[in-house]
Amino acid sequence: MASAMKTTVVLLLVFFSLSAPVTLFPKGLLQKDKEPITVTHLQDRYDTLEAPAVVMLSASGTSAVSTDIVTQIEKELLKQLVNSGRYKPVKMQRWLLTTYDNNKANNPFSIMNAIKDEQYIYPLHYIGKPYVFYSGSHYYFVFYIYSLDTYYPLIILRQFTSLDTIEDMIASCMEEFYIRLSNPVLGGIRRRVVIDDFSMEFLRLVRHSSGEFDFITAPFIEYKGVTLRDEDDFFSRVMGYVLAATNLFQVFHVGDFKEFSNASIGGASNLADYRIQGRVQLSDYESVLYVNVIEIRSGARILSLRYPLLSYSFDEVWNIYRRISVQIIDKLFDSEMYGMVPPLKSPGRSFFANNMFIGWNGLENLVFAKGLHVIYTGTPYRIERSRKFVNSFHVLLDNESMVYTDLEGRHVWNLLGK
Repeated sequence: MASAMKTTVVLLLVFFSLSAPVTLFPKGLLQKDKEPITVTHLQDRYDTLEAPAVVMLSASGTSAVSTDIVTQIEKELLKQLVNSGRYKPVKMQRWLLTTYDNNKANNPFSIMNAIKDEQYIYPLHYIGKPYVFYSGSHYYFVFYIYSLDTYYPLIILRQFTSLDTIEDMIASCMEEFYIRLSNPVLGGIRRRVVIDDFSMEFLRLVRHSSGEFDFITAPFIEYKGVTLRDEDDFFSRVMGYVLAATNLFQVFHVGDFKEFSNASIGGASNLADYRIQGRVQLSDYESVLYVNVIEIRSGARILSLRYPLLSYSFDEVWNIYRRISVQIIDKLFDSEMYGMVPPLKSPGRSFFANNMFIGWNGLENLVFAKGLHVIYTGTPYRIERSRKFVNSFHVLLDNESMVYTDLEGRHVWNLLGK
């Protein structure tokens, strides 16, 4: 068992240099007994792999996530990309630091253009950015796959519980990645939104013997054993994912490039329509989530929202951003273009639409474009094919919103298509 674990570690130590790919295991790995074990399978596979390249940015996470978790996710991603044979992960960290460390780009789009212009032996197609955070009793993994052609990413979200579940979790992410690239969802006009990192404000309630009280600023706050600090903004990630899951938006998270780029996107830019900025005000008791929507061209703030959060939990944060997304859609789209999915429940199950995770246990305040939609249920990672469960909800968003399940839904779909 120990030997197998050590071999796995070797296989996962995959890091690639764009300007000068190197041999991964030239001398093997020394075990405790100092005998070198040479593992060449993964390195050989990488060296001979001829496929479009994905530039992998370093994985990052909130302060509550251990280095072991972040490292394991990064290694597993790289291993599974190589083993798939479909894309070749490469690393550009040295080039990015050399180019932008002392002179940041104006905006991330400039960096993507520069990467696209680089002469490399394999075509550069995508930039991958892994991000992980912890809330409640679960970890949440977000994988952004930015297209160098369209700039905007596919976004994949998964929930997991421990190191032991990372391999299967990443495998499900890779499955979704390949399916969504090969079967892109066709739709109408989608608004292009850039999202800034949300600012974090921590407050503690102080009571006076007279009955007076006030909130004072604090350097951090703790919920159920999880400490949140200034750099622990996962809230903007949730807001962006909730918008992307409607298929009415393309979402770009500028914070993924903040090490190398400023976030200056002027009114003359034709690469974004709106900007979302936010603030998270967290206290020991009640909290408030703030969101502002700014039109890129005019620079005008066209929507300003604030929602009290009476009890902090990830589910509550998710649900409030869903409610906020409804108001954003109502502001940015004509009411004839979209409809509200009726509330759905499937306790203990996850929901998927357009090959994308969209929620768990129940769905409320979910908006799609008008038309026919199929929502599947499944495990935390995948659509469930077992007939023990209601596997699908067929949703018709038209003058009214109607839901049909499984066979009756397929019958209705067939009739509507005649």
